[in-house]
Amino acid sequence: MADKQKQAYRRISILVPLTPPASQEKRQRNKKLYYLLRWLRYGLHRGQGNSYCRIEPQDALPTMPHGAYRLSAQLQSKLEAFLHSSRFTDFIARMKAEAIAPAVYLVEHKTNGEDVALPPIRIFGDWPKPLPLPIPMHGTEIDHFHTPCFARQMLTAPLDKPVNEYSVE
Repeated sequence: MADKQKQAYRRISILVPLTPPASQEKRQRNKKLYYLLRWLRYGLHRGQGNSYCRIEPQDALPTMPHGAYRLSAQLQSKLEAFLHSSRFTDFIARMKAEAIAPAVYLVEHKTNGEDVALPPIRIFGDWPKPLPLPIPMHGTEIDHFHTPCFARQMLTAPLDKPVNEYSVE
């Protein structure tokens, strides 16, 4: 019997640039983006090393001058299956419905240590510029505690609120 080697998990990073916080409407969009990514995170495998963080403007890439949210998670399926999963397609549809952010960037972290930036997903506006590598891997950790299963069901409540109902004072 041949020995089966344990295959390392592949990882994906989802980066979404924040809109400039100059107006209340744009701050409300950033707040809804926070909840959308949190909801997406709980739909993904919650293994070791999964993280959700905010990248501050001074640490962000030139394509994200106002900072970004980065969700990094293990892929439990092939990349194509993830991109066509109902959770991810619903995430993109919700982003487009209210023009939450201009683009969604994806980086696949391969098992050989190589990072591959996938073409950006345009949400609204001009076609986004490609993502330069390497991406910032550090930021202010968000939502690093465990949320019990019964509480996760309430994560959809903020998603159904229109952007203009979010409080940003």
